[in-house]
Amino acid sequence: MVLFIAVPATISASDEDGAADWLKRFRLRGRLKEEFAYRVPDPSGVSKLKTIGWLDSKYDFPDSVNLRLQGRAWWDGVFEVTDRYPSDVERDQKTDLSLRQALLSVSAGPLDVRLGRQQIVWGEAIGTFITDVVNPKDFREFVLPEYSEIRIPLWVLDASYSLAKNLVVEAVWTPDLRFSKIPKPGAEFEFFRQPSPPNSVVSLGPEEKPPVTLGNSQGGGRISYLISGWDLSLLYYDAFDPTLVLFRRQTGSLPNGTPIFVLTPRHPRLHMVGGTVGKSIEPVVIRGELLYTIGKLYGTPSLADADGVVRRDTLDYLLGLDYTFFEKLDTTWQFSQKILMGSSDGIERGAVEGRVTSALALRISTGFLDDTLNPSALFVVNLNRGDYRISPKLEYLPADAVTITLGVDVFGGPKETLYGQFSKKDRAYVEMGYRF
Repeated sequence: MVLFIAVPATISASDEDGAADWLKRFRLRGRLKEEFAYRVPDPSGVSKLKTIGWLDSKYDFPDSVNLRLQGRAWWDGVFEVTDRYPSDVERDQKTDLSLRQALLSVSAGPLDVRLGRQQIVWGEAIGTFITDVVNPKDFREFVLPEYSEIRIPLWVLDASYSLAKNLVVEAVWTPDLRFSKIPKPGAEFEFFRQPSPPNSVVSLGPEEKPPVTLGNSQGGGRISYLISGWDLSLLYYDAFDPTLVLFRRQTGSLPNGTPIFVLTPRHPRLHMVGGTVGKSIEPVVIRGELLYTIGKLYGTPSLADADGVVRRDTLDYLLGLDYTFFEKLDTTWQFSQKILMGSSDGIERGAVEGRVTSALALRISTGFLDDTLNPSALFVVNLNRGDYRISPKLEYLPADAVTITLGVDVFGGPKETLYGQFSKKDRAYVEMGYRF
């Protein structure tokens, strides 16, 4: 009888120890956020009434192995309180349910392997993207959300190996073909559309996406080296252009001779070579990024180009500097340029304002009351045509798990420029977040 009682007791204790060990290895966190935005210029009105939730879990296995899962969902009630937006926009932006991360990480000595749906961050630019080339982007709210929310996660194999002290080689491969999301016509941040060639009839055909095959997979690598405080990297990435390019084809003519064209959205293959540099030289931190894109195509309204596109290999770079004034005011200064390898004549304007497009950006931030009250601001101006973005905000943390944010986004400049296209979309917003 003693043995009969002892055995179940031993099993029960073992089960309890196993459950306790499992709970120690498991972590579950989440966030809830309410976002309210009001468009200020006429026609004024509510432009966003979004509820967003994130759920993030992590489990640590023995031997340096862990699994992370993260999901995100949102519902935007603005489509219930206004009929300003077309039905296509409502279907595209009212609700979202997505797997943001499903990542298995394994570390074995000098080798780190990350397999699953994830974001690969190779750049740290503000207000733009230079070497951040692996993940496509969600531009349905322009570039206003956090970059971690703008990037579209991909199913990726990402492996890093330490060849020597301070020398790391990283390889990235993905068969996952996803492309950047742009706003539907009529959306709040719909992009400016170039007018059709004069005296012509133009229609938009279906988007042509490359099939998911082994030959169409995307990948590249990066070498990082730390020497004498200099953080250096070289990178290469081979992928389809995440932003669609409109190819033009004449399909006929009207009886009066007016040509009829069809625009077909496609994603040409690109080859990207670049690098980054960074170093702390007290009291400043300097940064740089450079990317040379081979095979970049731009649209042109000129009927002299039969397919409506021209190739212009493109060089993008930035120089940045971080400096803290009075040991309290953090600033980041950034100068960037986009340089076309060839003439800009006939190229559709927008992100490209000429053969050389230059921009200045400044981000400032500080904190008060033990960093529970944190004002910041981002200023960006394109030097070619003077279009700009001004985005000040104030974050207040009334409790460890609660954040309240007040802010405005102001745009200006000619209509066909990057920021000027939203000059009538200035907005004020309030965000309330809760972490658990």
